[in-house]
Amino acid sequence: MSKGAKFFDRNPVVQGRFEENEEWLELLEDRVADLEDWSHPPVAPGGATELKDEIHSLAERLKQIEEKLGIEYQHTDS
Repeated sequence: MSKGAKFFDRNPVVQGRFEENEEWLELLEDRVADLEDWSHPPVAPGGATELKDEIHSLAERLKQIEEKLGIEYQHTDS
């Protein structure tokens, strides 16, 4: 038997409080995991690189349309 187990056997009030804290921490751990899932949705296949490529592709298409229409627009990279 370990030294810690003997301590809790001799101090049931402390043992009870320890168990309450342990349950509370497990609840908090579950809640934090849920919050992380909600605030950090999984990145789609290809992730941010794929999105950046799509934006670049759309910008190029807009540029071609503007050129055909004779519109001069100052494009900026941001």
